[in-house]
Amino acid sequence: LTCFAVRNRFASRRLWKWPLIVAAAIPALMVSAGSSPARVARSSPIQVTTSGVVLTVNPDSNSVSLLSGASKLAEIAAGRNPETLSLSADERFAYVASRDDDSISIIDIDRRALVNSAAVCREPFAAVRQGERLYVSCMGDAIVAVIDVESLERIDVIPTEIDPRGLALWNERLLVTHFTSGKVTVIDTRSHVIEKVIDTLADANLSQAIWIDEARQMALLPQTRSNSSNRALLFDTTVFPIVSAIDLQTLQNVPARRVSIDVADRPVGIPIDAVVTGEGLLWIVNAASNDISVISLESG
Repeated sequence: LTCFAVRNRFASRRLWKWPLIVAAAIPALMVSAGSSPARVARSSPIQVTTSGVVLTVNPDSNSVSLLSGASKLAEIAAGRNPETLSLSADERFAYVASRDDDSISIIDIDRRALVNSAAVCREPFAAVRQGERLYVSCMGDAIVAVIDVESLERIDVIPTEIDPRGLALWNERLLVTHFTSGKVTVIDTRSHVIEKVIDTLADANLSQAIWIDEARQMALLPQTRSNSSNRALLFDTTVFPIVSAIDLQTLQNVPARRVSIDVADRPVGIPIDAVVTGEGLLWIVNAASNDISVISLESG
């Protein structure tokens, strides 16, 4: 693997909020380079429309910002502590999950206005839309709630393992990450039945995002391996930053496609989100080390 790293010179005082700032570089670079992310519905702190409008959640100010280049188009109130957002297929609406008031908010992107909001479950982390339904990961309830997109009323509940977080829709499947176990739940969106729970690694955790790499038919998950039995508590022998890979056809973890970031780059802290550009570059946001690793998947 060949890679380079983008280092940030600012220190972080709020570990879990920092990716929301650093991750802004990823969609901006993708747009400027002429690369487009796959149009797969996924949850992320930042989204980019095909016209180049950037939407980002602001947990500290309970809002969503709309940006174009260096210009702020609008800042729209959302719920308390918005975690992630996603876009509708036509990019008219954004769906914002706010953890502290249990709400989902709908923003009309063209009108730059909040058009609906409602409490849907305990501690929602992500929401993605398929047809007339929203699928919401609810950390506090350990469920995926199925919500009517117009009324925001709950129409079904899918129990999952603990700590469901990141969501990605691919064809008729919903992939759900689990923060503390590193597992991925695969749900059939036609029947709302769990098709499979995929183990990545026994010591994998801190898994809250998933990227669908359609070109390679892989799902990529930034994670951290924790060597909890280690008696010599040194950073680079206790935690190991990785990106796990799941084959979307077989729904199997693929160890041979796993990226060990400390080998491809150097030791970094808590990879928390990632995207793949059209050129086969894997951009990884590292929350604790305040940097971005960029790795070529083609030369691996």
